[in-house]
Amino acid sequence: MQRGNQRNQTVAVGGAQFAKLEQDASVLRKAERSNTMPVTFRRGDIALKKEDQEQLEENQKQLAGRVRRGSVQLSQTTSEQLSSHWESCDFIKLHVHGKQSDNTTDNKPGAEREGVLFRLREPKVLYDDYGFFYSCTKGAKGYNDTSSNQDNFSFTVYGDYSISIVMDGHGPCGHRVSARCVQTIPYYLTRSEDWLKDIPKALKDAFASASTDLIGYAIENDVDVQASGSTCVLFMINTKTGDWYTANVGDSRVVIGYENEKDVVFETLDHKPSVEAEKKRIEASNGEIRTLTYDDFSVDRIFVKGTDYPGLCMSRSFGDECVKPCGVTSEPEIATNVGNKTNQKIDLLKNPFVVIASDGVWEFIESSWCIKAIVKKLSSEPADRVVQKLAKESRRRWKLEEGDYCDDITVCLLQLGKTQK
Repeated sequence: MQRGNQRNQTVAVGGAQFAKLEQDASVLRKAERSNTMPVTFRRGDIALKKEDQEQLEENQKQLAGRVRRGSVQLSQTTSEQLSSHWESCDFIKLHVHGKQSDNTTDNKPGAEREGVLFRLREPKVLYDDYGFFYSCTKGAKGYNDTSSNQDNFSFTVYGDYSISIVMDGHGPCGHRVSARCVQTIPYYLTRSEDWLKDIPKALKDAFASASTDLIGYAIENDVDVQASGSTCVLFMINTKTGDWYTANVGDSRVVIGYENEKDVVFETLDHKPSVEAEKKRIEASNGEIRTLTYDDFSVDRIFVKGTDYPGLCMSRSFGDECVKPCGVTSEPEIATNVGNKTNQKIDLLKNPFVVIASDGVWEFIESSWCIKAIVKKLSSEPADRVVQKLAKESRRRWKLEEGDYCDDITVCLLQLGKTQK
């Protein structure tokens, strides 16, 4: 399926080969989950009360008022400028990101998100030349759910560097947040004054610029960013030297392994309210952390003190402006092997691979299990099928644990043993 010219296309990966989620009315959950909190999916978004929704709408109006007063600027980056950057920047070899669509057909459980391609005619180039494989499938927030897939992804090759990003949106406009930031983060990163000079600083600046851009974009396009937001995890590597970097906010995760070993080489740390350092920052900023307890598990959520919103279950994110004063930040945690002896340079001769995935995978799958499973499968099956099977296994575990509820699931696999061009 083409979009525009041959250098910029929209393609679907997977299609019928991705099994749709089964919906069984007999397993629909009807019991009340908690007597002390607003109605909520156990692992999903809090259902806001009317008065809380009205307060968040007022917060959004006040944010728009700051534009008129000049303390907040509207986004200066248009969709046309983003596309032009991918097409015309001399050092960018290719770029792909997930297409945002509000089409009901695209929002059926199990539907695969299409990719928008720049500087390549077909995704086969991603596989054969760069070892990048992806699957981004719609989950099910309940029986006959047709809400938007809130996950998104991007992959950018700039000179000898490849940049992989996965984002997992939440809230009423989470799909808009992830669709915007998955493009603006690599855009601001590769345009940074510190790009290739001080990459950790360039990464932090890019996240900050994308966060600021998001506010202006939201006001200009009537997108809620009070109780809507997104996690983000980024993996970047110099495919000639093996030097690598990660930057993450929230609970999407990067995991690194080798094809002939079964150990986790590295994994990013999830940002949850239960993590002591995160908890201290939230509570020092007057945020309130409450534990929602169910029969079989409990989850910590962040609230504006004295209210029942937003019930955020991660301590760092893009958007979620109502809890930014409460210590929730979009500043990423950076990890790198450069100048850090505890994180070794990736040995490109040992066929390393990287899994970049949303919480839809990690909710019920441990990093160690993931690495072992991929090592086992890659020895006998093509990588695209391995990605499909990991996504399918994630859906199977959601079915076992949560019945009709399944998160959106994004799996990106980067095989660094492939020839890089």
